[in-house]
Amino acid sequence: MKKKIILIFSMTLLCAFSLIGAENSRPTIGVVLSGGGARGIAHIGVLRALEEYNIPIDFIGGTSFGALVAAFYASGYSVEQMQEIIETTDWNIATNPDRQQYYYYSRRINEANVLRVRFSDWELKFPNSLGNTQEIVSQLDYYFTRANYLCRSNFLNLKTPLFISTTNIKTGENHIFTHGELPQVVQASMTVPFLLSPTLIDSTFYVDGGITNNLPISSMRNMGADIIIASNATNYLATDKDLTNITSFTNQLINIMMFSKIKDELKQADIIIRPSTKHIRNTEFARYKELLTLGYYQTYSQIDSILSITGSDSGFSDDERSYIPIKSKKISIHGNSLFSYDDLLSESILDSISFLDELEEHIENYYVKNGYVLAEIVKTSISSDEIEIELNEGVIDGLKFSGNTITNDNVILREVHTRTGEIFNIYNIEKDIQRIYGTNYFNLVNFTVEPLPNGAVDIVFCVSEKPFGIIEAGAQYASQQGASGFVSVGLDNIFGTGQLLQGYLRFGAERKYGVRFSTDRIFQSNWNSLLHFYLYDYTHDKENRYWNFRFESGFFDDSKLGMLSLIYDYRTANLEFEKRSSGIGLQLLFDNFDNVLYPTKGLYRKASYVRYDKALGSLKNFSEIHFENAFCIPIHKKWTLENWSRLYLHNSEGSDIPENRLFFHKPEDTFYGFNYDDVKGEDIIYASLKLRYLIMDFSLSDPRKELFCVAKIGIGDFGNIGSMEDFWNIFDRGEKIGYSIGLEMTTIFGPVKLAYEQSKQHSFWNFSMGYTF
Repeated sequence: MKKKIILIFSMTLLCAFSLIGAENSRPTIGVVLSGGGARGIAHIGVLRALEEYNIPIDFIGGTSFGALVAAFYASGYSVEQMQEIIETTDWNIATNPDRQQYYYYSRRINEANVLRVRFSDWELKFPNSLGNTQEIVSQLDYYFTRANYLCRSNFLNLKTPLFISTTNIKTGENHIFTHGELPQVVQASMTVPFLLSPTLIDSTFYVDGGITNNLPISSMRNMGADIIIASNATNYLATDKDLTNITSFTNQLINIMMFSKIKDELKQADIIIRPSTKHIRNTEFARYKELLTLGYYQTYSQIDSILSITGSDSGFSDDERSYIPIKSKKISIHGNSLFSYDDLLSESILDSISFLDELEEHIENYYVKNGYVLAEIVKTSISSDEIEIELNEGVIDGLKFSGNTITNDNVILREVHTRTGEIFNIYNIEKDIQRIYGTNYFNLVNFTVEPLPNGAVDIVFCVSEKPFGIIEAGAQYASQQGASGFVSVGLDNIFGTGQLLQGYLRFGAERKYGVRFSTDRIFQSNWNSLLHFYLYDYTHDKENRYWNFRFESGFFDDSKLGMLSLIYDYRTANLEFEKRSSGIGLQLLFDNFDNVLYPTKGLYRKASYVRYDKALGSLKNFSEIHFENAFCIPIHKKWTLENWSRLYLHNSEGSDIPENRLFFHKPEDTFYGFNYDDVKGEDIIYASLKLRYLIMDFSLSDPRKELFCVAKIGIGDFGNIGSMEDFWNIFDRGEKIGYSIGLEMTTIFGPVKLAYEQSKQHSFWNFSMGYTF
């Protein structure tokens, strides 16, 4: 009997070791994902099918969008999580950060509709891309900071060993990364030349790996994979009917170069999966559901051959998790300063968890979902009756700055609300990044995490500075005002202190020459200031030539949406101080429009009161009231309703208002159907309603973005509104009701507008094109 027991036990051990040996001796499988823009979404469907049939992936690598999907998989993201990210991400690579991120005066510079070129050391610096890279960088930092920290910047230490294909701009050669800052390397592989700025890594610029090898199968072979599955979402060659313009010919030439390399690479693949994506362009991210399905069903259709080659079957999995039971054991946690034991392990949680790996995963995920992405379990001690877990939450030991050769560290530091001694939180760091970028001194802002021997980390804020010299120029033609032009030269980061000094010249019928000095933040405070001195000369009315000096100092809220300013305003007809007016006042501003030219939502309010008094050097006593109120709401997918109300009033206290304080032409976008020079007087009141329809939203590669049909109606009055009775009579008389309907389009040369305007007095076509300034 004893011999039988020994024999059975021996056979059991032999079978167990045989199974282990079979698992360890199985061929390793590598998956390579090509580039292809939006078509690369199909790779997620491919991974989903492989996962459903328990086909193990020992190595993964990719190029461009394939590199993004590969990095997600290697970092431990599930297929469901990847699908959710694809669905919720704005893939418009030309998207700029929200305008509210910028400080007030920086926002005004950005939104000045002029051609802008920067210079440094008397050398012009032209943009190296059409799109904005910051938003992409911020998202990559958010998704991959934890994985990069846990693998200590070694991609072979990720949950699935990873490589990423890029192109070295200097040598023109393909470069494979298996080490580095993961978000930065993924960015490099996705950097489409001209659309996005090249990525600087260790003093070398890298761009899209698809240029030199869009399907790096040979690199996977070099990693040691025995069986290689290649998912190919590369663009197809265009047919004769598609080759119609320079863009299509350029794309065809690029595709031909890619195809010659891919043909050689495909010879080394054991399995080639080619989703049927020919009918989908590389910018059609909105078709993600279709792409996911195409990738899944193409893989499903080949699953029998895949299983036969890999030796896998539906019952096989190489999951090596250790199922250590935790029931009836005491559990203690050390190093948890942020969350209590009950927060991390409530009774309901413990009841739902049976094994140690589930317990550890739950604790780390609890930290991660709250933004503490560096938290990790560094040690787990197991005894017969107790499990002890030691946590490292990721304490910040130091804050460093890199790349700021001009800007003072303090200018960056004042935007950073994170402090040493705090626990690293990705949400807080991203807000710091947004604030730094909002200064408008940098082309790009990101960060890296440097682990320290004591378990803490240093955070390095990495910036790419803009050249601080600015040259602006613009030209405009309007059928009523004629032609005009604008040019300015300035420095927007004087001595690295974040201050702007600018001189400008406007010429045409309305001439204006001036100098302005502004700062968005005074030291560490929420105060800003502006000094503005200019000469205004209107050729049609020489009597209204004047010199003006204006000072503003305002306090803004943390959201940068509202601001209360103190104003001093001085104006004189000439330098002999004739017809001078001098006053002080207050201005209140709120602005959360999502776009300055064509907003789709938001509220705008501006109110000011200035008192001009003899005690301040003014020749006459009077007051000036200015009020603007606007709102914009989307009423359908392509329809937007916009309302504006404007009020400009003077209280002269029985004396005449100085001529240079009167209005002598109509403000922009008011009094439809009235000539430009007909709108004159002390006061203006106007209300308008605009209905805007988006006719066409152009593709990413087209510099024109949107074409609108716009219908407008407005009512108001100008002259001398002496009483409330005069005010209400405006609506009774209805003499100054006007209408406008036309087309408007944004272009690289400024807005183009063509409208038919009509009022009781006039009707005419109004055309304008070019920059507004």
